[in-house]
Amino acid sequence: MTKTNHKPVDNKYIAVDELISRLSLSEVDVYRWLNRDKPKTRGDHRGQLSVPIELLDKYSACDEYMEAFKRALVEERLSREADDLKTTRQLKSERSKLLDIYDVYIGDLETLHRKYLVLVNRAGNESSVMAAYLLFSRVISTLKMGCLCLRNDYWNSGSLLREIDECLDVAKFFVITKGTSKGEKSLRQWFRQNRAPRHEDCRKEIAIRMASIINEIDAEQHRELLNELYQKKSKFTHPTYATIREVVIYKTNKEIVSVEEIDYGPCSYERKLHELAHFFRSSIWSSFQTFITCFAQELPLLEEDIEYLLNYDKKFQEWDSVPW
Repeated sequence: MTKTNHKPVDNKYIAVDELISRLSLSEVDVYRWLNRDKPKTRGDHRGQLSVPIELLDKYSACDEYMEAFKRALVEERLSREADDLKTTRQLKSERSKLLDIYDVYIGDLETLHRKYLVLVNRAGNESSVMAAYLLFSRVISTLKMGCLCLRNDYWNSGSLLREIDECLDVAKFFVITKGTSKGEKSLRQWFRQNRAPRHEDCRKEIAIRMASIINEIDAEQHRELLNELYQKKSKFTHPTYATIREVVIYKTNKEIVSVEEIDYGPCSYERKLHELAHFFRSSIWSSFQTFITCFAQELPLLEEDIEYLLNYDKKFQEWDSVPW
């Protein structure tokens, strides 16, 4: 199979969906402005409709922004109030069942991780396998913490998503670059200088390796996709307005926008917690996939355990058929 051509990322353009997200406005208003201005458009690396990124500054500074912002706040409040007590209880019950499943999955991953401690110790105290193994212990611990926080209704548990994925990517980086000058230097710095490789460098090496395995895409395209996912999960980590605003209650009138209520502890917006619980699944899935990548050949894993992990991967692929 040959690699397909794709359009590289053009930093002068932004996907319309991302433009709407960054502006934190209703898509109705943003599309109205786009239809009025008729800017140049093109498809990005995933074929999404994109427009010049200068529109981000233009629309955020325009006179119409505040009125559009008020309308968005009203829509958000109406959407929140539309969930009656019965709906809220149902969503919470579904989230609880989801987290019960996650707890089992994470527990199974921990059991498998513990099983290979003797083999990992034989590999050496400063080996790439040992580094990946120790990083995985943090992944599993953080997955548990994420489920615990979600079970206790903490919206900001979303900030753990990037931490999990960064640990997974550093683990893959050490295994992929084993025996190279870059890999050995980074490994030594990790063990002896308390210094981790830059996540950007990790994504680059992972993209090159994945492109050599999956012939349909090239390294640059895979890196663009990794960067996109990284940015989505970074939104919870960065102290930006939009993520905070999603769970703050506002009141508005013709002249004033004011904060009415803030959740300092557990989040009162069940629908957002429900969405976050589903998004959290992606990091659990990535953990199972990365376990195979890091240890299948390096330890090696027993055939029965490889099959076990592949069956788990199949479960995640079939997830949409699970009746909630």
